[in-house]
Amino acid sequence: MIEILPPTSPLDCTLSLPGSKYVANRVLPIAALAGGDSRLLGLPDNDDITHTLAALQALGVRTTPGNLAPELVVHGTGGRLTAPSHPIDVGASGTLMRFVTALCSLAEGSSVITGCERLRQRPVGSLCAALRGLGVEVEDSAGTPPVTVRGGKLPGGSTGVEGEVSSQFLSALLLISPLAQSSCAIELYGALRSASYVDLTVATMAEFGVTVERSGQSHFLVAAPQVYTPRTYRIPTDWSSAGYFFAAAAISGGTVTVTELDLASTHGERGLLGVLASMGCALTQDNCRQRVTVTGTSQLQPVRVSMTDMPDSLQTAAVVASFARGPSRFCGVAHLRHKESDRLGDTATELRRLGVEVEVEDDALVVHGNPDRLHGATLETHGDHRMAMSLALFGLRVPGLCLSGEDCVAKSFPSYFETLASIGVGLRHA
Repeated sequence: MIEILPPTSPLDCTLSLPGSKYVANRVLPIAALAGGDSRLLGLPDNDDITHTLAALQALGVRTTPGNLAPELVVHGTGGRLTAPSHPIDVGASGTLMRFVTALCSLAEGSSVITGCERLRQRPVGSLCAALRGLGVEVEDSAGTPPVTVRGGKLPGGSTGVEGEVSSQFLSALLLISPLAQSSCAIELYGALRSASYVDLTVATMAEFGVTVERSGQSHFLVAAPQVYTPRTYRIPTDWSSAGYFFAAAAISGGTVTVTELDLASTHGERGLLGVLASMGCALTQDNCRQRVTVTGTSQLQPVRVSMTDMPDSLQTAAVVASFARGPSRFCGVAHLRHKESDRLGDTATELRRLGVEVEVEDDALVVHGNPDRLHGATLETHGDHRMAMSLALFGLRVPGLCLSGEDCVAKSFPSYFETLASIGVGLRHA
């Protein structure tokens, strides 16, 4: 357990934060499928990326060095993977579970994909059905892991996949489609949640030389065969990690600058900046130096905003909204019930422990902000790294804020609390 102590002076800092987990989770498998060696710089060191590297190595991909390092050479296989003799354990990573399920269609032999208890409750059935449409033999466990894939070739053709539950289904199919024996036409069923993440996948594929043709919002065509071109690639700073510290500026009324951001990126999580601006914060963007500065305000304003393209920022935005006066409504979030925790119900539970009035609707979270009602409490993280990092921000202004299960931040940002301490936030370990 850890207690968060309010800083004794206003925040005024410049931070260099870890590389993007979202980008790394796409670049690593692309580099593994490329036809040569790729040099990757700035890889983040966290549990998810450690599991990604281990999964690729289990499929026969060699790297130099053999362990996760800030600089890593991935020796591309040209799509020639080998099924491991043991199950691939993806830990708690839903992204990896979906991506490696697709990758295993290229691996000669039978592969089993599994993970932690919560991971084995997360949906994968629509992806498996879509893979069958491309000629892959795959079995799931009533729509969830473990998954068994009998791979070795990817015939290709036409298939469809749901977009409502997770954009990762579509991204997984796109990543492997260039290696198919014939072109892959993918039709999206229903609205696409987190569409910006598919945009990120398509953009990253393009940077490695593969083209995805799009027709409207629901039709995707990947001509095959295509070859990923190996290259040197630097992972930019993680927008979600930056978001916690931008939120810290908003809550405390201080100033925080984050460096080495990809300001040309269309990554959805950068949308939190717009939310903070609507709440009254001042934003400064330095394109030449690739940095953004956020300065908080003495009186935060409530907002009404769709979080569809920035789902991983919901909890952060909800915490900031708790310090505004009036109701903030965050919609487009129904699918967040299927993340590392129930990010609607569980977040509401923890906010209520602090005195926040919260409503959970089918596709929205409504936070009735009132800083005068906030009080200290011991909060549970529900094993969710984003829950832990977001809830910790209450401690910037609310004395007596304690977190239980804070070690779950290792999933994406192991040094999170050390970084908080470096900017003047006090920590006391129980």
